[in-house]
Amino acid sequence: MKWIAERSPNLRKLILVRSSWSAVGALTSASCPHLTSLDISWTSGITDKHVKYLLSVPLDAKPGQDVRESRLRFLSELSLAGTEITDASLKMLKGALLDLNDIDVSFTEISNEGFQVLALMHSKQKLNAITAQHCQKITDEVLTLFKDTSTLKRLHLEGCNAISEASCQDLLNHNRTLRLIEPFHFSTSLS
Repeated sequence: MKWIAERSPNLRKLILVRSSWSAVGALTSASCPHLTSLDISWTSGITDKHVKYLLSVPLDAKPGQDVRESRLRFLSELSLAGTEITDASLKMLKGALLDLNDIDVSFTEISNEGFQVLALMHSKQKLNAITAQHCQKITDEVLTLFKDTSTLKRLHLEGCNAISEASCQDLLNHNRTLRLIEPFHFSTSLS
């Protein structure tokens, strides 16, 4: 992977679904291009420690190469679905990925605390699409975080069993710009 990254300076979108850490870890190199979209869903062994490493400043800069920030800082789309991340990873993303507008944390161990971080990212940054399918630790409480926002465009919560249909309807009634919410296998849009 490092070989490809070094020879593809214009690469902007990268999909490494079901890869290994050795492939994903190459993205921490100073020669990695500035990606805008990264999908590392279902990559084995990705934990909070690995996310921290991915967001760190590369240590392999060559003389004359000025590298002070993560090579992933320009990500606008990130998928961490099916990885072993927790709320701690979302806290790290908050300050590191200021251009992030679409995140997928489906099938992870994030909880209401992590969703509070996503709500903060949404209010302070460009985050306008959140996918969190089958996150069993998320409850109705998270929906109240998005009641007073008009810029959230998509919230996908299919399979989040602790979220009630009544809370979803209440959110849709308060947020007329929300286009998609699917905790009960239905799409709803109020226009």
